[in-house]
Amino acid sequence: MANGVWHSGLQRVLELDKEDLGLGNTWPGLAELRASLLHPVAKRDRELLVCIQRSQGLQCKAELAGVKSPHMYVRQHRGRDGLLRLRAVHLPTTHEMTPEESDRHKAMKDFLARTGQAAGLEVHVEKATKNRTSRPDVTIVGASGVSLGCEAQYYNASADTVLRRSKAHAESGLVANWITHDDRFHLIDRSNWMLTRPLTWREISDAADLVLVGGFRVLVEWQCTASAERPCPDNRVKTGCGKVHLQWAWTTKAPAGPASAGTPNPSR
Repeated sequence: MANGVWHSGLQRVLELDKEDLGLGNTWPGLAELRASLLHPVAKRDRELLVCIQRSQGLQCKAELAGVKSPHMYVRQHRGRDGLLRLRAVHLPTTHEMTPEESDRHKAMKDFLARTGQAAGLEVHVEKATKNRTSRPDVTIVGASGVSLGCEAQYYNASADTVLRRSKAHAESGLVANWITHDDRFHLIDRSNWMLTRPLTWREISDAADLVLVGGFRVLVEWQCTASAERPCPDNRVKTGCGKVHLQWAWTTKAPAGPASAGTPNPSR
């Protein structure tokens, strides 16, 4: 069903495109039922409305993605014809950090703080910004340049969460810099990011530096000729322009070095 939801209280599928919700016009309290569907989740049972596929013992695509719950809420949507209709939407997954994730998170925060302090930079841990819209795991204040709002991320936060928190950092004058160990996470290419290999909390805690394996750029210099590996920025592709070019290039593998040595990868 394109736009339906399972009501666990009624043990019925509600067809949201129909005025009678697929129950028939004689269903008692139909108007009250329609109104109750729009109640805020905080004021009703979070598990009241369920994805139809999940109610049938299956997993839907949103749930398999790992950032959406099988439970749902209903909102009003105005179509191109100007009419308001009911639409079922998946709730975000409520994630409780596991002990392992929590230990790694704490260890990475400590590592970032130690690395920044060793470089002589001003560092704050879990400190809210002046406008109170952002509270990065670690804030590293550049002496005369970019200041970072660093986020150690060890579970797959939703894309909306990554974008919202990155925007909040930007509004506070910080460049969001996400550090993770999994290139499948939604933060990849949605904000500046740095990727390490999977490490235990103890390995992070004991490390003097960490090797980056992705998420940063290097400054490349090359002579622009017809045989150059890189295309001419001035579109002289076949012959090259003969000039020496400097260009930030993306890389996926890093030489050994500290996590603070790279330049964060720009958003696409």
